Amino acid sequence: MTGAATGHQGSAFTQPRWGLIRRVALFALIAGLSATVISQILPRVYRAAVKILPSDTPVGLGLGDLLATSDLSALLGARGSGQNPALTYPEIIMSRPVLERTLDLMAPASPKHASRSVLAAIGIKGKMPADRYDRGVRKLRKLITVRPNPRSGIIDISVDTNDPELSAFVANGLVDNLNQFNLDVRESRSRAVRTFVEGRLHETAQTLAASEEALTQFRRSNMRVGNAPQLILEQERLQREVEAQSELYRLLQKQFEQARIEEQRDTPSFTVIEAAVPPMRRYKPSTILNAAGAAAAAAFLAVVMSLIEPKGTRLSSG
Repeated sequence: MTGAATGHQGSAFTQPRWGLIRRVALFALIAGLSATVISQILPRVYRAAVKILPSDTPVGLGLGDLLATSDLSALLGARGSGQNPALTYPEIIMSRPVLERTLDLMAPASPKHASRSVLAAIGIKGKMPADRYDRGVRKLRKLITVRPNPRSGIIDISVDTNDPELSAFVANGLVDNLNQFNLDVRESRSRAVRTFVEGRLHETAQTLAASEEALTQFRRSNMRVGNAPQLILEQERLQREVEAQSELYRLLQKQFEQARIEEQRDTPSFTVIEAAVPPMRRYKPSTILNAAGAAAAAAFLAVVMSLIEPKGTRLSSG
């Protein structure tokens, strides 16, 4: 009798446990299969990425950057801008000028679509150009991810669309437009610096000529200075003025030539380490991850439901 009672109690404890296991397994199986089917139905997203390494040259040299590289920084107190490409480049990439240029690019033809602008390729339609570009910029910002690496300095630019060719094209187009933006900014700032230095060079040349003329007239009027302290001091003052203006003129002339070279320089401000290529596999949805996540969530839900059910209901169901 005692053995039979013990065996009956063991089976009574085992039955609810097996019932829970069956319920958890059933919930997990159904959820996993459902997630698998849904993942196949959802639109596919392809991610293409490009990696760039900014150079040590700032985006655009300002007056402080240009003068800080020469002896004029000591005279004018110029300081560089101290730009950090890891911070400025993501902001430039996401700026409206760069994005609008990218929207105007003609995307390559695909089996489904002929050649068309990126604006049309990402599904932006409408009659008003201003409204189309505004919506296009906002949508493009959602498709772009910029991740700078503070340690290596490498910036990763990725684009997610439903077409692998389009993702790679937009990613590479962003880099091209970033480079063009940098060149435009550099040319504009260098032109402003060159104009400023040119004006100062002209003023200094006039001042130097006047100082030299004043010294010449003094020497003509005072052929013999002798031991006259007043004349000696005046001659030394005029001489110092000529030397100071000559030194300033020499530095400005050197800086003027450097500004002219910088204005014409068209070298990229970064290096493309890895260009974007059309991805072979979709980025999302991930069938395996979705199925595993759904199965885990369903299993957890089954366990919670079994714990909150009344005890009598659990026993009867077992």
